[in-house]
Amino acid sequence: MSDLNQLIPAFQAIGLEVNQLKCELITLDETQENIAVETEPAHNSRLSAALQLFQTASQTPLVEVTLLGAPIKPDVISESLSLIKTTTDTLIEKTSKIGIHLALFFLSHYASVPRSIYLMCSAPIYMAPVELQGINTMLCEAISRCCNVQLNDDAWTQASLPLRLGGIGT
Repeated sequence: MSDLNQLIPAFQAIGLEVNQLKCELITLDETQENIAVETEPAHNSRLSAALQLFQTASQTPLVEVTLLGAPIKPDVISESLSLIKTTTDTLIEKTSKIGIHLALFFLSHYASVPRSIYLMCSAPIYMAPVELQGINTMLCEAISRCCNVQLNDDAWTQASLPLRLGGIGT
């Protein structure tokens, strides 16, 4: 709080202003639903000061916090992967309405690969193997339908390699 009390006047001195509508108060105590309801007095005074300083800031529990779309808490990784699976499934359904080459390009570059790779790099998604296997199976079936070829495990392993290594980049 002392940092904020120093930063806000310093920002105002150089003509900057903190946009409270874009501010977020993150509750670090997972047992709390709303930080306005507190029992510990020392903790309550800090939170009250934060609430007074940022009156219009939204309150976000720690389990809902994401950093550039990647969950902070491992508990919600399966939810993030389920969202990716749903979005990817919707996109795969729409590929049946376009040409085969376009569909293959779309699946390998846009359907879920960039988002999945970002999530793999930024969150411990190995903790949700069932959801990962579901996404993998869904992409394999989509590529099989698009190419009109049944892919066995070895063929899918090769297809999932990057282009420079002989795969199709999915």
